[in-house]
Amino acid sequence: MIKFAPLIFLSCLTMFSGCQESGSPSSIYEEYNARVIEGISFEEAKKYFSKSKLAEVEASFPRYMAQMKKSKEEVIKFYLDFS
Repeated sequence: MIKFAPLIFLSCLTMFSGCQESGSPSSIYEEYNARVIEGISFEEAKKYFSKSKLAEVEASFPRYMAQMKKSKEEVIKFYLDFS
């Protein structure tokens, strides 16, 4: 049993050293807001969306395009300016 202790210790150390704590929801939200203020593109903004939020946002574009009589690019610009 003693012979395996260093091996187990090294395995655990290797496993835990690869783990990083991800940012808190509030820090991610603050980062997103700062990026939006700087002028983030929609492609970059999509990285912050959940799959369901992205589907919801993209599904709303055709409706906005019809209501506003604007192109998809114009609607995306409006969406980014509004958010």
